[in-house]
Amino acid sequence: MRVDRGYDVKGVATVSVSLAGTTHQLDKRQLPYFEEVLDRIRNLPGVRTASATEFLPLYASGFVGGPFGMDGRPATRNSTMVPVCSRYFQTMGGRILYGREFTDAEVRSGAKVAVVNERFAGGFGVPKDAVGHQLSIEGDAPRKIVGVVKGMEYETDPTTAGGNQVFIPSETPGSFSSTFVARVDGRAEDRLAAIRNTIQSVDPQVPVFSVKTMEQRLDEVFAAPKFYRTAVWAFAGFALLLAVIGIYGIVSYAVAQRTQEMGVRMALGTTPVRLRGMLLRQGLLMVMAGAIPGIAGAELTGRVLESLMGGAKPVELATSVGLVLFFGLVASTSIWSATRCIARLDISAILRSE
Repeated sequence: MRVDRGYDVKGVATVSVSLAGTTHQLDKRQLPYFEEVLDRIRNLPGVRTASATEFLPLYASGFVGGPFGMDGRPATRNSTMVPVCSRYFQTMGGRILYGREFTDAEVRSGAKVAVVNERFAGGFGVPKDAVGHQLSIEGDAPRKIVGVVKGMEYETDPTTAGGNQVFIPSETPGSFSSTFVARVDGRAEDRLAAIRNTIQSVDPQVPVFSVKTMEQRLDEVFAAPKFYRTAVWAFAGFALLLAVIGIYGIVSYAVAQRTQEMGVRMALGTTPVRLRGMLLRQGLLMVMAGAIPGIAGAELTGRVLESLMGGAKPVELATSVGLVLFFGLVASTSIWSATRCIARLDISAILRSE
């Protein structure tokens, strides 16, 4: 959830549309509709810039692509192809590393240009040298690479993230469903209604849906992982509470069972402070005797989980040391609390009971 996805979700409003069943679905009518909508959105107060894409990050279920290469050289892996309008990277907070992104004229004319991500460019040499070369794929005309962008993670699964990406001008947006994106000043939630109404003002017959901010979309995608994280923390906290109660109860009971022994030792000349120190040392040794195999078991379990699940990691050494110190503190507090009445023991009564 904390990975750098190559874009900035803050201040981005999104509205999806579908041209299916409308007059704009016909050939050469899709792009003029999108251009008019974008022109109106960009003129709204508080809107810095706007664009559109056929595939929005976090929603990777309908992607297309293929084995794109460079200058006729084949690629070692497939690439995801993402059709976008001009100013897309500027709007999404994407980082153009080398070159530039598409212009309005290139999108309007259907120019054979492309922007590739850094990982794709790195597969053919130094990423910055990719600008000016030809993007090639069987069955389609070559495209000139005009820019290299920092990878924008469309996947939410970390095991499949970091793939090759190819961005091309969107010649027929809205073929399935497309999303308008706008970067705004202030809170994106406050601009959603105005952006939605602006889109509907162009043609009320075009369905408008999924009116959300990118932050809301991100929260929805990670709702389940956040719940799992909360559940794990709750179980971990409960386990920690049981451990604290268990240590306190066992140590207190052990000290109470040795009351007669403490009376005898005090009768033989041991001071209460020395007696409490002895009990403290013995109690801490007992905690360490349990902590060492506990840490070893946790480390072994972590390594087993790491081999079964991607992203799982063993408990860190700092965490293990912190837990041992914490339980040692709990044990020390328990022992010191349970032995605070040693100075008030009636030694003669204890000896008579022996």
